[in-house]
Amino acid sequence: MLKVLEPEVSIVVASHRKNHILDLINAFLELNNNTAEMIIVTDYLSFEIENKYPQINWAFINKKSIPAKRNFGIKLARADIIAFIDDDCVFSKGWLDAGLMYLKKHPELAGVEGKTIIESGNNNINAPVKEFKRLEKRGYRTNNIFYRKKILNEVGGFDERFEFQREDVDIAYSILSKGYKIGFCEEAIVYHKLRENEFYDLLKNCINRRFDPLLYKKHPYYYKRYIGSPFTPSIGLVLLLHILAIFSLFIFSFLPIWILFILAGFLLSFLLSIRRNSKGKNRFLRIFIDGLLFFVSPIIIESALIYGSIKFKKPLFY
Repeated sequence: MLKVLEPEVSIVVASHRKNHILDLINAFLELNNNTAEMIIVTDYLSFEIENKYPQINWAFINKKSIPAKRNFGIKLARADIIAFIDDDCVFSKGWLDAGLMYLKKHPELAGVEGKTIIESGNNNINAPVKEFKRLEKRGYRTNNIFYRKKILNEVGGFDERFEFQREDVDIAYSILSKGYKIGFCEEAIVYHKLRENEFYDLLKNCINRRFDPLLYKKHPYYYKRYIGSPFTPSIGLVLLLHILAIFSLFIFSFLPIWILFILAGFLLSFLLSIRRNSKGKNRFLRIFIDGLLFFVSPIIIESALIYGSIKFKKPLFY
């Protein structure tokens, strides 16, 4: 397969997972498509892989920032349509054609989101399967979305202040704010891998809530409509027990009622962890780690929100 001279679509991948990218590359090569180019922007050097796959347009930037990689990919893209996918995903054979045809049939749309399916887990997989299932819900995620390049340039590309999270919904909200619409194509299917052995994924997600004040600052209407709260319902329940424990400590200082709320918080945290980690050979280690993380997650999120509110000069309270 040779590089396409005049591509109809540019597939842009912001990669920081070297161990996953080969499956995505092979899926692209199997298409044998003469209308698409693939641009992979990495924050790691891998000359061996690059030399093995000269059909891919490789680029390196010395930044971990996800939006910075995507913006660099947009600059390199030669097509009018840009399809985004993540390095831990693999697209179906009909993905590319489905997305392109949808935009051709609907020239009024700025972009189209595809359908994401989480790969089926087995009893030995070391990943929270139920947690990954949330990615099957629509949410303008850049693991499976097509945009017109001129619209991306019109809104200024990805905001690089969102280094590791919320950059995808931010650019979607920016596009919607200008009066454009983003469609949904059921046939544009991408399969998302279950990433194993990421024991501190919950902690990372809590810390990355520091970007929520910036998202709320830029898009208060869409934040309230689509996100509503930086706390998930489960972590919100743990937070409530924390508040009740503090409240009872001051109001009923002569009775150890606060201890009951603390114990209830621990119990709830480990029940949530058990539900989250239903499979895997390291299941009990995951349950222990995530149980502790669930218990402290409200404190971590609050700290992240305070940090973000100060940094971006916008308190996330309304």
